[in-house]
Amino acid sequence: MAGTYTDISIVAPDDAQVGDTVNVEARIKNLWDGTINLTATMGRADDTVLRFGAIHKFVRAGETESWYDSFIMTCKGVVVSVESWYKAEDGNWYSDDRAEKVVALQTPPGGYLGTISRKELKYNSVQEPIPVSNVPYGKVGQVHIYGRNDTLVPAMMGINWIVKDPSGLEVQRYFTWTIWECINPGGECEFVADTFNLDKRGTYTIEVLLLMNGVPIVDEYSGELCTVVAVAAVRPTATTVHATAISETYAYFGGKIADDGGEACQYRFRYKKSGGGYSYTAWEDAKITGQLFYQFVGDLEPSTLYLFNAQAKNSAGESDWANEISFTTKGPELAGSIIKKELEFSGSGDGIVPVSDVPLGVRAKLHVWGRNDMSISQGMGIYWFVADPDGE
Repeated sequence: MAGTYTDISIVAPDDAQVGDTVNVEARIKNLWDGTINLTATMGRADDTVLRFGAIHKFVRAGETESWYDSFIMTCKGVVVSVESWYKAEDGNWYSDDRAEKVVALQTPPGGYLGTISRKELKYNSVQEPIPVSNVPYGKVGQVHIYGRNDTLVPAMMGINWIVKDPSGLEVQRYFTWTIWECINPGGECEFVADTFNLDKRGTYTIEVLLLMNGVPIVDEYSGELCTVVAVAAVRPTATTVHATAISETYAYFGGKIADDGGEACQYRFRYKKSGGGYSYTAWEDAKITGQLFYQFVGDLEPSTLYLFNAQAKNSAGESDWANEISFTTKGPELAGSIIKKELEFSGSGDGIVPVSDVPLGVRAKLHVWGRNDMSISQGMGIYWFVADPDGE
């Protein structure tokens, strides 16, 4: 769509090979009935700024002028955009029209070719070729896939994989492209996703698809990722973490499995009031190394200091009690009322505040009654300030 004063058309090839020099002509027609000072210095070809040589040109009514520039074709399709500007009577430049043209990437001779050159699984500090045998139960896994560009020109690469556990449940789905990077011929690209827990015994599987420049699949792998095996368990270790959601009567106790000893662990807590005896929570859930756990504990007393610590167990036995942490439950919200205010003054008896017609010069004594509106005993205090008619 044309602008108010100008109309842009872009002349460039519809497609090009990687590394080709792409020449761009920006034609700007003057739609106004007089001569305009025009420029096309704001052109872009993706990340390349097109300068178009001349800074500005005077274009007569109805005529067209051209600006020229070029760029080197990258390993992906390019959108060329051009913006026209005119100089107004106030001396400022204003944008008027904008146009775009797509320069597609030509498929190289022989097409796009690529290979999954390496497949590796990292678990804890060990990294081995896939498939991996005898991975100890409870480790944390991370997939590393390497793709190699076997094409004669630089190209973008993409990856898509799905990891499933021994029961067939999806553990991880990963998809990405090298959007900002062209992989040179013979070059490799490493793809790495987040970690996941290897917390089931048996065979994990993976399906991998290697992609290049819009080609659905250039290489693939479908098969075993690793086999997770049981190891002789040893007693676990746990740490205590701070309680959360602390209220007047409950809190969530926190802990972490520092080392599961080779298999998933149950956990529990013990707690006590300062100077009192311990109470114990029930064993719950199953956690592995590095995982946090929390347990709700109720029937606590308000405004009370408690101490607690965590413990874990597996088939080899119970861990030692972890570090002890303290916290104080919240106190109840204070509630009280001023229920009566009386003024005692000589010669006239007592009066309910505010009192009217008190004789001048008498001495007075103020009496205030406060009521505890809470369900527990609380100390009470009072503060008042009496001012005379002058505010003193």
